[in-house]
Amino acid sequence: MQEIATLEELHAFEACNVAVRVLQVSASWCKRCGTLREELAGAFDGAEGVALGRIVIDEVEGAEEALDVQWLPRVDILGKHRVQLELSNCVLGTVLAEVARARPPVLVLDEDF
Repeated sequence: MQEIATLEELHAFEACNVAVRVLQVSASWCKRCGTLREELAGAFDGAEGVALGRIVIDEVEGAEEALDVQWLPRVDILGKHRVQLELSNCVLGTVLAEVARARPPVLVLDEDF
């Protein structure tokens, strides 16, 4: 998981050339954010075609405003579109489903092709 420490790093992460970017928006005081971080790391670390990042909004000046944070925990899934999951929707199963939806289709050619 990439720890994002500046707004410049945030913009670079959002623009990186990976099919799906999963951004956990967190705060140092958010207990659920800590457990969610562990769940996301377990699910996505080393996953092909998925970049995983985390920004702690109370440690990065201007992050809360730049991301228009209203609720925590929050996970942004950036693929073709940006999907924000907040509060009760911010569970691992929902994140996995949204990442699967955001991934581009994979063409598999077999010997029958």
